[in-house]
Amino acid sequence: MLLSLIKKDLLLTWKYILLMAALCCFYPLFILHNLKGEAAAYAGSLSFSVMTLFAVLFSLLAKYYRPPQGVYSETNLQMAQDLGYQTFFWSLAYVDWYQDDQPTKEEAFEKLIPRIHPGAVVLLHNTSQTNAEILDELLTKWEDLGYTFHPLSELCG
Repeated sequence: MLLSLIKKDLLLTWKYILLMAALCCFYPLFILHNLKGEAAAYAGSLSFSVMTLFAVLFSLLAKYYRPPQGVYSETNLQMAQDLGYQTFFWSLAYVDWYQDDQPTKEEAFEKLIPRIHPGAVVLLHNTSQTNAEILDELLTKWEDLGYTFHPLSELCG
């Protein structure tokens, strides 16, 4: 019981650390399209400083950026590139983010199975209970259709 509580506490601690790091590293990218001049430069240098600190402390550095909700600006994309990010957009998603209105397993499969396509970049929110329940079966179904899975790094060329 105690070991289980310790594991759970450590997992929550790491989730908190990663969430804080993500907010510190990526939040300036989200707001950059509203910033001009010195404010944009400051946000960029602050973001770079925080990312550098995070990379040194945790030996982790995010390489990919997905604009939230697919909303972006030229400034936002340039900032991401200047900070060393490769920007990706999803090509297949469905409404899975409402915590109080999760799709059923059947609804999820009805949306996801027929819409898969070669080169798809699939967005499945990790906060979705439905996604957690169907992921293994979904990936198996896609494999049965002849699809394979590759890391984003293979798309960077």
